[in-house]
Amino acid sequence: MSESTHQSASDQIITDARFSADGKRLVSASYDATVRVWDVESGKELKRIQAHKQHAYRAAFSPDGKRIVSGGDDDAVGVWDGHSGKELCKYPGHGADPKDAVFFPDGKRIAATSWGGTARVWRAPR
Repeated sequence: MSESTHQSASDQIITDARFSADGKRLVSASYDATVRVWDVESGKELKRIQAHKQHAYRAAFSPDGKRIVSGGDDDAVGVWDGHSGKELCKYPGHGADPKDAVFFPDGKRIAATSWGGTARVWRAPR
């Protein structure tokens, strides 16, 4: 097994990184408010999404890898097209900055927790 290290194009702290279900892509969230999609084999950045106002805390792929959910400092959870980076939906008003955001295993709903101690569930956009 070989190892490789890839430097982020950002000099900001990377707060989260999660693999797609097929293991071919990695999504990261960072303090520069971006969510980035990476090719795991080459380490190449495939997409950069300006997702939040100042900080992106969490990001995760949907089970099919077609969408990305993210939580950031703007008291919102965003859903993005996993290939184009286009915003599909934003859920504002969480009550506090989202601490985590994930898709349910069936990909039909999103769950998020906040630093304020709340948990919310939304129907995921298609």
